[in-house]
Amino acid sequence: MVDFLQTPTARLTIQLTFLLIVSITGWYLVQRYRGRNEQRETTSGHLTNFSEMNQRGVLSDKEFRTIKTSLDPTLRDDSGDHGGPT
Repeated sequence: MVDFLQTPTARLTIQLTFLLIVSITGWYLVQRYRGRNEQRETTSGHLTNFSEMNQRGVLSDKEFRTIKTSLDPTLRDDSGDHGGPT
């Protein structure tokens, strides 16, 4: 069994498996932390777009309020919109 692990094919397989595990772990960590910021930016951007649509008359005030209240409260607070008049 130990002789098999000394073959070039077995060593290459072990090294590639280790590299794959490290790569997947790194990818997961980057996505986890990057996703938090992108979600906030996306929510803020969407809220801005909906606000502009409301100002142009594409959305009614009632529809705009419904959209704002459907956002997660923590994300809504992060966007700078604290429920003031529109």
